[in-house]
Amino acid sequence: SEPGPFEFAGKHYHFQYVNVWPRPYQQPHPPIWIPSQGSGETIEFASHPSRKYTYLQTYSPFKVMQRYLQMYRDKAQSYGYTAKPSQLGWLIPIYVSDTDEKAMAEAAVHYEAFRDRFLHIPFDMLLPPGYTSRESFKGLLARRASMEAKISAKECNELGLFVCGSPKTVKEKLIGYIKEAGLGNILALCQFGTLPADLTNFLNTNAEVRALVDQVAHPRVRMMVDVKSMSAETLSIADNIRACRGQFDHVHANDANLKGPGFGDTDYRPIAAALREVGFNGYVSVEVFDYTEGSEAIAARSLDYLRRTFSTAQ
Repeated sequence: SEPGPFEFAGKHYHFQYVNVWPRPYQQPHPPIWIPSQGSGETIEFASHPSRKYTYLQTYSPFKVMQRYLQMYRDKAQSYGYTAKPSQLGWLIPIYVSDTDEKAMAEAAVHYEAFRDRFLHIPFDMLLPPGYTSRESFKGLLARRASMEAKISAKECNELGLFVCGSPKTVKEKLIGYIKEAGLGNILALCQFGTLPADLTNFLNTNAEVRALVDQVAHPRVRMMVDVKSMSAETLSIADNIRACRGQFDHVHANDANLKGPGFGDTDYRPIAAALREVGFNGYVSVEVFDYTEGSEAIAARSLDYLRRTFSTAQ
């Protein structure tokens, strides 16, 4: 994140000339998250005052996650500071449907495939000798039975390994977990195992997303609008943005042809004007799916096009 080229000399690789472009926007660097299933050394490393990295507990029941987040807080206190909620996170699979019963009926077989087949690794391969310290290994060894056990999706939902239910149920569970654990970050795993497209693409228009946001009715649940996706709707992109006034915090800029803005027929002048009209002052990021022109050319040309378009938007 520092300007200019630099040299990198590591254990296995040596690069005499490294020049990162484009440079990260955040200074001194973007936020760094460290995932773990409960390594004491990871917690000690992430919580050190020189780093204060966000610690992300993964694939763990609520009570286990809570215990390790408390270890992070305790370690921070031993370093002489109080950990903020923004330094604490939890990765959790989530599935939502119309009712609790329907959600479990739809998701159970796919979640169980995810946990029992795709995540299942023999313990001696998951944690080979030297992978973690003796002390951390003892803690994980105590959890071995629960880590290897085949547990139904219903039991996982009760243990807080999985959050499944209606929007109301999921909202209440997540708010309860956040308050009880003092979490600042939830990393929602909404696609897992063998979930098919017809069960995951349940929000196909901005109107459907707005309805869900209204139903959840929480200030931290907001929308992201995507130009490529809106180009497939009957409502014009500009009118779609106006309809989402006050409900979105992020914009994905791309073209209907899967390339970057300025690489196709999508006219960004009415889009920029609509964003100004609704008072949007958040981030607009470029998301492309076709990299034929090369990442550097895409970044430079997209940024130039957006700057010119937004500078003249009325």
